[in-house]
Amino acid sequence: MNQILNKPYKPIWITIPLILVLSIIGINSAIDIQMHDTYFVIASIHIGILFSIILGIIGFLYWLARSKRLVKWMTAIHVTSTIVTFVVIVLTGLIFKKVIESDFEIFRTVNQIVLVITLIAILSQLIFVTNLFVGLIRNQPEN
Repeated sequence: MNQILNKPYKPIWITIPLILVLSIIGINSAIDIQMHDTYFVIASIHIGILFSIILGIIGFLYWLARSKRLVKWMTAIHVTSTIVTFVVIVLTGLIFKKVIESDFEIFRTVNQIVLVITLIAILSQLIFVTNLFVGLIRNQPEN
């Protein structure tokens, strides 16, 4: 926990290879998202690459703000929720690949779970932006 609060960029950067490995393992899998009458089918490798880029940018921003006084509880919530949600979304494509093909009700349930997890990930990014803004306003290095 101390690593997350003092150097949040390290656990975020360590997660990047994990997500890439998981997406390479599931290279033939995809995540199906249904929105109204449209199905979005996104390959697991593309999701892994996108999440890795996002995590790289977030880690870089935390690295730039390492001399600022960020709110510790916001940092802890953001880092843990971002890592957990990104890994769970990538794992969803791996775990439910065969199950979803056989039963539509399971597909609908998994689709709703992925939607809730995605909303949590988006909300945690709002916490991140707020935390950076507060850190810039404080503009005092931590002792």
